[in-house]
Amino acid sequence: MELEEMAHKQALSLSPQTLRSVPFIELRQSPASDRVAYFIAHDLRHHLSTVYANAELMCNKHYVQSEREEMLDDIKGAVACMTEVLESLLVHSRTGCLLQLRLEPLKLIIEKATQMVRSHPDADRVEFIHENMPLVEVSADSTWLCSAIFNLLLNACQAVQLSSDLKKVSVTCHQGPNDVYIRIIDNGPGVPVTIQKSLFQPFVSLRLRKGTGLGLAIVNSIVREHGGEVSLEESRPGNTCFVVRLPRPDTFKTIAHVPEAIF
Repeated sequence: MELEEMAHKQALSLSPQTLRSVPFIELRQSPASDRVAYFIAHDLRHHLSTVYANAELMCNKHYVQSEREEMLDDIKGAVACMTEVLESLLVHSRTGCLLQLRLEPLKLIIEKATQMVRSHPDADRVEFIHENMPLVEVSADSTWLCSAIFNLLLNACQAVQLSSDLKKVSVTCHQGPNDVYIRIIDNGPGVPVTIQKSLFQPFVSLRLRKGTGLGLAIVNSIVREHGGEVSLEESRPGNTCFVVRLPRPDTFKTIAHVPEAIF
């Protein structure tokens, strides 16, 4: 257990402090390619946390072979995710388009994001609950929509780590006449009222959480580029709910999207 805690702390220390040192106004005025770089650096940091933590744990002789193989699978999964992110960067450099939209099954994207976050050190001892997962397709870039859901799930995991109760994160999904709604609910202490209105701005985060404060700002950008919106629906001790609204495919064109701004 001591090695697990040490690996956890070392993984979380992989924070790109240079991101915090760049003024917000400079981020907004920087070229699109630079903003995409910030975007991708944030995602790579979290996948590297998974790789680092599992690599440390694999060195512990306490674990049996089957457990080490599971850790290796987590590392392979993180590497695959990083490869997808880097491939999207190559596409952006060639075409100027960050998102390549096509019809994708939302259930599979949510399941992939959940599997990604399970491997992260911040998901330790967190129970994930999936409810109401209809077989619905959305017009999406699966890599980046998965990233947005991953960041919301990771945010929820970080929140429940501050709670002494059983740590639970729930994901629900349902269809409306024109939109699809994804809700991510955690039983953490809630979001302070003082930051709720600025929650989706860059560098806004709880003091007790490590990170760059870019996660929710990136989620907001990705969801907007998909023609939707993300909001904090409710927050009180024991029940915080973020909701993502995405348009149904017949109301949103399936085209390559050129983002005007990441933040």
